[in-house]
Amino acid sequence: QNGLKFCSLAELLPGPEAIKIYEKGIEVMMKNWDAFKQEIASAFASISELYMTPPLCDHKNAEKTCEKNLIKALEIAEDNIDALQGLANLRIMREWDAEALEMLKKVADLTLTWEDKDMPTSEFWMQTGWLLIEL
Repeated sequence: QNGLKFCSLAELLPGPEAIKIYEKGIEVMMKNWDAFKQEIASAFASISELYMTPPLCDHKNAEKTCEKNLIKALEIAEDNIDALQGLANLRIMREWDAEALEMLKKVADLTLTWEDKDMPTSEFWMQTGWLLIEL
């Protein structure tokens, strides 16, 4: 079994259904923790993103759940750019701009040393750009 397949499937599903599939993917990847740290952290970041958008953003504890998943992601991989971007977004929503800017700078610093094949998607950079403009 490959936990990444579960995460790919989760991307195609709506809110609560996606969360269940992401959690299954995380469970599978945790068996090979060292090989999948970045992917596990990104899966937690994806779960948090679901709590920032409808229908889960209306959930009673959406903001707390979002924060909890992002913190967990960064505990697993402190250099995970998906989690850093997600936490920056949450900080902007809370108007904690200095913290948000610090996280987005860390994203930029981390990716400066990457090779082209490792670079984030254009969607990632567009979202980062929007967050910087919002700041």
